[in-house]
Amino acid sequence: VGPGGARHGECGRPGQCGVVLSAMRSRTRLGPVHGGSVVRRIHRYAPRGSAKALLTCKAPEVLVSGPAGTGKSRACLEKLHLMCKKYPGMRALILRKVLSSLASTGLVTWRNWVIDQDLLTGEGEYYGGSQEEPAQYRYRNGSVVVIGGLDRSIKIMSSDYDIIYVQEATELTEDDWENCTTRLRYGKVPY
Repeated sequence: VGPGGARHGECGRPGQCGVVLSAMRSRTRLGPVHGGSVVRRIHRYAPRGSAKALLTCKAPEVLVSGPAGTGKSRACLEKLHLMCKKYPGMRALILRKVLSSLASTGLVTWRNWVIDQDLLTGEGEYYGGSQEEPAQYRYRNGSVVVIGGLDRSIKIMSSDYDIIYVQEATELTEDDWENCTTRLRYGKVPY
């Protein structure tokens, strides 16, 4: 039995049990589209322990640690997503020391398990960035999740945010961390 009480193999991905198991999905028909039908997965997430406590935490700085595969990243990304839906117009940043390593780690979880349904229903969209703006996910309510790396910090560190999620904070120096905290001043989130 894996995290969340799911049995190995229930995730539909052989050998990929872990965080995925704590977020089982069922399917619901939405109706015909262009002669076919659309199947929508219902977003389900059942955090446990410290991951559950994180969702209601309002502390100004939080560090989450633990063994691999225990749901730390997923819990942080779910909190960020819920905040974007709850506080219209807020700005968030998903950050890693090196931007290219984010694409193959945290963003996979973000796209496949957290924001996937919002992308399908039009509640959110991906914007690939430009010379003026970094890559970001935009919510219909005006909230934005910017994607960045400290190796390309010009676009991201010249802006303000309500929340910053640093994946693999152990990669950052103390100066990196303190520089990030100076960006937390957008003011849409009340804590």
